[in-house]
Amino acid sequence: MGFLVNKITGNGTAQTAITNDATLEAVVNSLVAFNTTGGALSFSLLVNDSIIFTESVAANSTFRIPDKINLGAASTLKVSSATGLNVTVSYLQQAVDVAGALSTVQLLA
Repeated sequence: MGFLVNKITGNGTAQTAITNDATLEAVVNSLVAFNTTGGALSFSLLVNDSIIFTESVAANSTFRIPDKINLGAASTLKVSSATGLNVTVSYLQQAVDVAGALSTVQLLA
């Protein structure tokens, strides 16, 4: 499909960064959290509403996840971050079920 970027502005709630339907999967190549405040702030990553990762970001600094994240079909990645902590998610989204993807395209055509 393509390389996409989603920017989450922290507001204290879980916000959707990636949604895969039954025909898509995604690989998060980069996730960077920018803390713009004078104190440490935390963020969490949730897959299908279950927390998979929580990290604290020092004041006025940046944190990058060390590994890629693979998201299967029919999954959602959410980012929950405090106000003042902005998160950029860069990912590659690809079709995994060729028959399902073709059926979807045929319906749209």
